[in-house]
Amino acid sequence: MPTFDQVYDVVPTGWLTRPEAKLLWDVASEATRVMEIGCYFGRSACVLAGALSQRDNTFLYLVDPYGKFPDGHHFTSEPECLVRAEKAIASTRDAVLRWLPPTRFKFLEMPEAAAFALPDVIANLDLVYNDGDHSYQGTRGASERWKTRLSPNGLMMFHDYSNEGGGLEVKKAVEDVDGLFLRDRVETMAVFEVHL
Repeated sequence: MPTFDQVYDVVPTGWLTRPEAKLLWDVASEATRVMEIGCYFGRSACVLAGALSQRDNTFLYLVDPYGKFPDGHHFTSEPECLVRAEKAIASTRDAVLRWLPPTRFKFLEMPEAAAFALPDVIANLDLVYNDGDHSYQGTRGASERWKTRLSPNGLMMFHDYSNEGGGLEVKKAVEDVDGLFLRDRVETMAVFEVHL
C-alpha cells in the first residue's frame, strides 16, 4: 500500500499544494465511496485513488466534462482545445490506474449535473470533493445537488475556497448552501460536515 509521500511524489502537474493534498488524503482515507467533480489533469484524482487503495471495497467516481456537452459534442472544435482535453483525460486515467484497478473507479466525461441525472443513481457517497465549476452558480448548484446523495456522515470538500480571485465565488456559494458546516481548512482546501 502506498504512503501519502509516495503518491504525492508522482501526482501530475497542477494547483494542489502538498498541505492541501494531505488534507484530501486524510479525509479520503476514511471514506469508502468518493466522488470528485472536476479532475483536469488528475492531480487530486491521483491523491484520492492512492488514499482509497489503502482498503478493499472502495470506489471512486470522477466527473469532468472535458469540454463536452452532455450529448457528447464538444464546446469547441478548435484542434488545440480538443488535443488538450484528450491529454487531460489520459493524464487523469493514468494517475488513477497507478493506484486503483479499473473495477474500482468510474470516469464520467460529462457535467456534474448530467451525472446527477443518470438513471443509475450515484448515492451513499462518503465524500464529494468539488474542484469543478468555480462560478457561484456552478458551485452552489453542485453543492445543493450532491449533498442529498451523501451517506449519513458524508462530507463535502472544496478546493479554491478563499477570499481571493476565483475562490471568492466558491466561498460565497458554499456559505450560501444550507446545512454545510466548516470542519477543517488548510490553505484553500475546506472540509464541510453536512446536516440536512
